[in-house]
Amino acid sequence: VITMNSQLDLNTAINIIGNKWRLQILYQLRNSRMRFSQLKQQMPLITHKTLIQELRNLMLAGLVERECMLRFHLV
Repeated sequence: VITMNSQLDLNTAINIIGNKWRLQILYQLRNSRMRFSQLKQQMPLITHKTLIQELRNLMLAGLVERECMLRFHLV
């Protein structure tokens, strides 16, 4: 699950965003947490590779956070 970090200063965020994909990612995450697949579904024009790269850039900048969710399958 990926969420936007609301602790950062808006000016810092604007300086980091810099391209169309990062802005669109942040827009999608503005109100809720999303799984990677949900985010990809909301942004059909971005490639899988680019989405991963841009999410990593946003995580390194402290704009988004990643939470790993374990899945358990009952047999």
